Amino acid sequence: MDKTDPEPHITCGAEISIKHLLLECRQFNKERAKHNIPSSI
Repeated sequence: MDKTDPEPHITCGAEISIKHLLLECRQFNKERAKHNIPSSI
């Protein structure tokens, strides 16, 4: 963990963040649906 800007997510080009990975990234749509993870927390 440092103060550099995060790299863009390879799959979609968005800035990587916990929120992005858990709620927004298309790469994990099936996993979110499988585990009934809501689209907002």
